Amino acid sequence: KGKDGKGKDAEEAKAQAHELARMRRRLSAVKRCALTTLHLLGYLAYKNHADEATRVVLLEHYRMIFCDRGWDHKHMPMVLRNDMFHFRHGFAWCFMDAIVGKFEKLRTLDTARRAMSFIGACDAVRAMIPRVAGLPAELKERTAATIQRFFKCATLTELFQAKHTMLFDFFAALKMAVEYNRRLGLDIEHIKALVNEVTDNDDIQITNATARHVAALEELLEMTPRVQNIKACVPQAMLHKQHATTWRRNKTRAHARDEKKRTKVEREVLAIRNEEPTEEQREAKRVNRKQLRRIDRAERERLRRERWDRLTADEKDAARTTAKVRKQERIHKNRERKRMLHVRRQESVKKWRREKLQSAVDNDDA
Repeated sequence: KGKDGKGKDAEEAKAQAHELARMRRRLSAVKRCALTTLHLLGYLAYKNHADEATRVVLLEHYRMIFCDRGWDHKHMPMVLRNDMFHFRHGFAWCFMDAIVGKFEKLRTLDTARRAMSFIGACDAVRAMIPRVAGLPAELKERTAATIQRFFKCATLTELFQAKHTMLFDFFAALKMAVEYNRRLGLDIEHIKALVNEVTDNDDIQITNATARHVAALEELLEMTPRVQNIKACVPQAMLHKQHATTWRRNKTRAHARDEKKRTKVEREVLAIRNEEPTEEQREAKRVNRKQLRRIDRAERERLRRERWDRLTADEKDAARTTAKVRKQERIHKNRERKRMLHVRRQESVKKWRREKLQSAVDNDDA
């Protein structure tokens, strides 16, 4: 009965985990659909000649949700790239300003969201650069100014101190912008200064992949190739270990605690939807079951003590003798079982040894 109960509980837990996974996937799909709807709204607002107040409202709302709590960093970049193809006017009109403004707002804060917003901004810039060609002249100028502002919003030292691996995303976006510079009109002297700074500053560490992007920039800008000749690169794993172990441990514990709370809320919502008992009700039922078991154990102990007190001296001696005999029988039975297991194990080893010797003899004869 206990095994069947455990199996049933395991099946229920597995089914609940599958249902939670399906709910998370549906929630992710709803988020992607809502983001696409917002992109479509910005596109329609521009096409219908919306005023500056509407643009500011959309910009502030998008700045609030971009790479913030609940942002799906796995699927949202694909939604951005796909929507930039269809709704590029809305991005050029207000959403790119919101994306760049998000990092500018978090630039001075020592949080993980600062790094995630910068990486998301780099992905958005790389996705938007090829879409500039089909825009009106006004939106082209606005997008080019936004991209130039993004490349000048922080120094390389600030980016390196924020997260050591962010320079790869920065120079990847910068290389793509230089390739499309005919449409953007970037400040070439500023870009050359960035290339020289990352090459000459030994405090800024880069990986081989980042050095390849910088070398491609040197080739595009017709500069003397220096970074791969004089810059000492470090492994990516070393740059990834930026923060101390204590910091990582505390962050991991905080995220695990928050994830546990979110999972609990998801289970409660799922239970209410399926008209099942919530986690509090299940916990109350478990506590009540434990209390009933404790009471039952105490009652059985009391009855056993009363039965023993009602026995006479001869009956107590007979009960003690019977208990001793049963104990000796159990000891003998256990010893016999262990002896049989040992004999079978020895026979199995001998059989395996004979088979190995016979196979060796057969191989020698062959």
